[in-house]
Amino acid sequence: MVSFNMIISILVAILGFGILIFIHELGHYSVARWCNIKIDEFAIGMGPKIFGFTRGETLYSIRAVPFGGYVKMEGEDQESDNDRAFCNKPAWQRFLVSVAGAFMNFLFGFILMLCLVISSDKISDMTVSGFVDESISDSFGLKIGDKILEIDNYKIKTASDFNYIIAEIADRPVDILVKRNKEIINLKQVKFPVFEDQESDIKIAMIDFKISQKDKTFFNVIKYSYDSVISNIKSVYVSLRGLISGKYKLKQMAGPVKITEIMATSVASNNIRQFIKFIVLITVNLGVLNLLPLPALDGGRAIILLFSMITKKNINQKIEGYIHFIGFALLMLLSVIIFYNDIVSLINKIIK
Repeated sequence: MVSFNMIISILVAILGFGILIFIHELGHYSVARWCNIKIDEFAIGMGPKIFGFTRGETLYSIRAVPFGGYVKMEGEDQESDNDRAFCNKPAWQRFLVSVAGAFMNFLFGFILMLCLVISSDKISDMTVSGFVDESISDSFGLKIGDKILEIDNYKIKTASDFNYIIAEIADRPVDILVKRNKEIINLKQVKFPVFEDQESDIKIAMIDFKISQKDKTFFNVIKYSYDSVISNIKSVYVSLRGLISGKYKLKQMAGPVKITEIMATSVASNNIRQFIKFIVLITVNLGVLNLLPLPALDGGRAIILLFSMITKKNINQKIEGYIHFIGFALLMLLSVIIFYNDIVSLINKIIK
């Protein structure tokens, strides 16, 4: 039985997801307006329109499916005689419009992370300050005062870097590069305690030491916030590489339903900081995924436009339209598979 509080949490999560979509599309919209491109519609959501109004020449709408959105510009995927059509604008302007959505996602992520860092008492400096009871990593050479630089060649600058790689460790030993008294030392085959979830059969490395904190300054707050966003971007690319290499399975990918479920859980637990951290991760994910050089994505369009800017030649509008259409169809197929996996996972949880 779904409680009233959970329903509210789900609605808040959907609203949060909608804000991220709005931020992304606002980037495209704002730059398109700056370039004087005719905008036919600014939509949040997909599918049938449930609410909308027209101001000037643009329809502003909210659509039934609360995942996704778009800015429909004249001449975006077809030819047009209008001087203000997207296809008739210089390649550099079209390029800026294409990447503006992802830029806004990264900027929003940085602002949220900046708020989190400012509101915290101190900043982690990735230096070992002590060991917990029954620790084992110290028996492999790790010492108090060691500043962790890398774990298995994964650079560690922030707690986000640290948390990501620790989640990847499971029960395998790792090499840790540390700075100790101005000397760089490579500790080989360091092991951590492992927790094993009996139900899911997942093994999780347990951190058996504490990280020291340092006082905040104007400059280290800015740098730490920036590094944290870069850390999230890096983790997305590493995860995608793992998906392509077969390290991760497609069913492990989280779609909108799964993401909303996780966000709702964070809201329901009143863990606002965790909720905001998750929002940062999702907005960075949106930015990175949209910049992938694939047809139908902003990155695919940006690559074509870069080609046009370098060669001074435009690709035939119809051919480009077909390329993006085929890419969109494949993207929709992938979305259906991920959506199906999300629904099956949610049903299994409800049944249990």
